[in-house]
Amino acid sequence: MNTKWLAVPLLGAITLSASAELMLSPVTVTASRFQQPWENTPSGVTVLSGETLRAQGYTTVEAALASLPELNPSSTGGDQQFGLRGLAPGSSDVLILLDGQKLNQNDISAVHLSGLSLQNVERIEIIRRSSGVLYGDQAVAGVINIVTQANPKGQMSVWTREDGQPSGSIMVPVAISDQLSLLVGGEYDQYEGFRENSGRTNASGFGELTWRAASGQVRLRSEYTDSEVRFAGSLTKEEAEDDPRQTNTPDDFQRNKTWSHRVSGEWDASAELSVASEAYYRTNEYESFLFGGAGEIQRDAWGVSPRLIWSPLALSALEVTTGADVVRAELVFDSAFTQREITQWQYAGYLQSGVAVTSGLTLTAGGRYAATQEELVDATVYPEGESLSQQASALGLGAHWQQGELHVNLNWEQTFRFAKVDEQAFTETGVTGLKPQRGHTIEGGVAIRNSLRDVEIQGYRITLVDEIYYDPTLDGPWGAGTGANTNGDESVRTGMHAHWQEQWLSALWTRVSVDYVIAEFASGDNKGKRIPGVPSWQAGAQLGLRPLEALTLVTDVRYYGERYLGGDNSNSSDPLEAYALVDLSANYQVPRVNDLSIQARVNNVLDQQYSAAAFASNWGADSYYPGDGRNYFAGLTYRF
Repeated sequence: MNTKWLAVPLLGAITLSASAELMLSPVTVTASRFQQPWENTPSGVTVLSGETLRAQGYTTVEAALASLPELNPSSTGGDQQFGLRGLAPGSSDVLILLDGQKLNQNDISAVHLSGLSLQNVERIEIIRRSSGVLYGDQAVAGVINIVTQANPKGQMSVWTREDGQPSGSIMVPVAISDQLSLLVGGEYDQYEGFRENSGRTNASGFGELTWRAASGQVRLRSEYTDSEVRFAGSLTKEEAEDDPRQTNTPDDFQRNKTWSHRVSGEWDASAELSVASEAYYRTNEYESFLFGGAGEIQRDAWGVSPRLIWSPLALSALEVTTGADVVRAELVFDSAFTQREITQWQYAGYLQSGVAVTSGLTLTAGGRYAATQEELVDATVYPEGESLSQQASALGLGAHWQQGELHVNLNWEQTFRFAKVDEQAFTETGVTGLKPQRGHTIEGGVAIRNSLRDVEIQGYRITLVDEIYYDPTLDGPWGAGTGANTNGDESVRTGMHAHWQEQWLSALWTRVSVDYVIAEFASGDNKGKRIPGVPSWQAGAQLGLRPLEALTLVTDVRYYGERYLGGDNSNSSDPLEAYALVDLSANYQVPRVNDLSIQARVNNVLDQQYSAAAFASNWGADSYYPGDGRNYFAGLTYRF
């Protein structure tokens, strides 16, 4: 089926590759919620090859995403969170998917990306645009879609870091018949960490059955992850400058045990109609000792996302995509600070159509309606229980013009985000429930693309109304001035993204990117103040070199400009200083053993001291979380 017009508002892809052969190989992307060739996706999507990332020494999705200069990472010691296009990390405004399955929790907890192995990842797609129509809730700044391999080779890897701890993974494919295959794998990863009491251990295993036919495929996958992370906690500014490795919380930790089951499929029902769907069930047991108290969370969720694309033969210029998303989640919190039980339903339906007006011009239009229903019991705020509901909608319009290698686009789209369940239970005194965060985005761009070059510049303006965030100055459930979640004043992000990737020779390539954004409050007491946690400037450069046929060397440089501390909405504290990180990696293909390779990596080569996250406080000293200093990785991979 022709899917040329599906992602008109999604606008393109680039592939970060370790060789010319990788760059020129066919790439399929699913940014439009259906698979389509990369060359039919004009601009606005970055595609990271799983093979390339593994060759550069990355072992987790979290570490791979942190290497992308377009993303704004933040970490308090657990899982990293990522901001995009002026939306701060931890704002819940970036949607994260795994093979179409929503990974974002129904509470404000970070997605457990440090426990998500790169072992079976085919690619990671970063959609740098608002996607309220196709994806809905939380797709405000963009979408990160992690896609696993359907038919990989066998692989065995071992690695270690500067602590000398051994780690490894194995993945074994089994062909049961011409149509049916089995894939099983497992991984054990351990690391002492840069700071005292910052080590982590991750053990995982999975099994997947895939059935293929000429018109489609169905995949059934189950996996289990057991991950423990130690928490070094925050330091004062003076402590962080004196010794960033120290900890004031030697006993703090969190442990996640997760079972996940999902079935997915895509099928060409006829020459005019294709259907696809994902369904999943996920259960998570979380235990921790943080801030002087023990806690447990039990999360259970299931979801289903059927959809179809229709291209009538009688109207070859028309393509219609429609579908639904349904999610049910149950959460039970039990800690020294919180006793809470929540049941939440989310429903949504959407429709998007594209029309080829001329051979070069395509127009798209679409809409989505979504609603949530929550039953919430909180020992402090709602001891007798409370029923809360939210509704939101989004409309989108787009135009894309293509002439050979030149792509020009213009899009307008509405966005929304529903309040998380724990945001609903921690509101300002006298406020029952938060309103959905709403907004709209206008964006446009120009791109020139061919097999060896990708040049793009995009501009955007994101306006948010009733933005949901935590204000530490409000009167909350714990008393006057102790802070609460709120629907804040209007805010605006006006920015641009530009990149240039060039394959100069088969042995040399470069990529340079720049992001600039003015993110500020547009009304209220803080009008004109910058949004905390968002740097105005971000930039990156990558140089790849193959001095020998078997050896690939890559240098990455990332720059993050100054930003205000989280919660400092009035910009009253000094901002965090700008910093730059330099990483080096090498991959060596052993001669005469083509399936054996050696990886080596040095992160933060210059041993730059910086804050991975920092937060302002009304109660005492501000909190700083030092980032990792120089660290090393060495690995060996055999494919069979």
